Amino acid sequence: MNESIEITKPGEDSDRAYLRLYGTQVKPCDFRRWFTVISRGDVCLETDEEIGATIAEYIAEGMTVDEAFATHCPGYVGPGEFSVRWTRELRAIAAPAPVVEVPVAEVLL
Repeated sequence: MNESIEITKPGEDSDRAYLRLYGTQVKPCDFRRWFTVISRGDVCLETDEEIGATIAEYIAEGMTVDEAFATHCPGYVGPGEFSVRWTRELRAIAAPAPVVEVPVAEVLL
């Protein structure tokens, strides 16, 4: 994720940066809904057949919805996680350089 933060645009709002970088991710709430529909034996019309089949395999393997999501979206970055990292990075960039005091006697030598 550090690489993503490094490619943000100067002055870019963190919410816009998150949407630009991670807006296409499968969201946990959507995945949970799909998982629930498919686990009831219904056809999920919100996603394509390939994802539906993959979720059906997770269910057949006995995975919980959280295990299935972690398997399906291993690199998921949530907005809270991104915001915390974003703030840390901005603080690190804005941190002033440490001041090194040199005794006057050394300057005169």
